[in-house]
This record gives sequence, structure tokens and C-alpha cells, in this order.
Amino acid sequence: MSREPFASILIDPANPSQVQYWAKELQVDPSEMKLATVKVGRRLSAIRSYFGKSATVIPMESRRRVRRTMVSPYGLPV
Repeated sequence: MSREPFASILIDPANPSQVQYWAKELQVDPSEMKLATVKVGRRLSAIRSYFGKSATVIPMESRRRVRRTMVSPYGLPV
């Protein structure tokens, strides 16, 4: 998928691959994803809000792992 703003992405409930992809991304059942498109519309930002997924959650383990590999402008670990 391209890096489009969530507000501009529309999910086609008749396209099984789109429903499956976004259901997996939002960690919901594909049938719930289809139902959400009926209730709040096809716009991904509205669907994310409907499921309470307004922001990507990064587990602390992943944050720590990324921080250890980061280097400051002076070449020191961050």
C-alpha cells in the first residue's frame, strides 16, 4: 500500500482482499469490517475511529529496540 493519509483511503466492502487486509491491520474480524463500512462509511479514518484505532500503537519492546539502534548527530547511541 502507498503512504496515503488515512482520510483519503476508501475501503471497498465488495473487495475481499481489501477487507481482509484492513481487518488484519486493525485487528478485527472481516465481518466486523464490512459491518463498519455500512455503519460509518467507506473512509478508513471513520472506520479507524469506529473501532477506536485512531493511532498506531507501538509496543514498548519495539520502541526500545529502535532506540538502541538510533544514533545522535554526534555518532553517539541515543
